[in-house]
Amino acid sequence: MAAIMEETRLLLADSIRHRLVTNGLSVAGVENDLPQQECGTADDMMDKARQSLRHLCTSLYQNHQAQFDDMLQKLHIEPNTLHDDLETIMADVFYDQV
Repeated sequence: MAAIMEETRLLLADSIRHRLVTNGLSVAGVENDLPQQECGTADDMMDKARQSLRHLCTSLYQNHQAQFDDMLQKLHIEPNTLHDDLETIMADVFYDQV
C-alpha cells in the first residue's frame, strides 16, 4: 500500500510540475523525483501512467478552462474557509464525473 501511495504522490508531483513548466511558471519547490525511464524498462508502465496523467490533466483544463477561470476569480481563500472552499471547487469540477 505504501508503494502505491508513493507512486501516486510522484505522479501527481510530476503532473503539477509539467503543467507549471508548460505554462512558463516557476517550478521551485515542486518535487521532481520521478525518474525518467526509457521505453522497454521495468518501469515502462510508470512512464505510460505519467504520460497519460499529463494528457488527462491538459485535456481536463482545456475542456473546462472557462469554469476554472471563473472559479479562480471567485476564489478568496482564508485559513478558516480553506476546507469548505476546496470542497465546493471539487464538487464543481467533478460534477460531470470526469
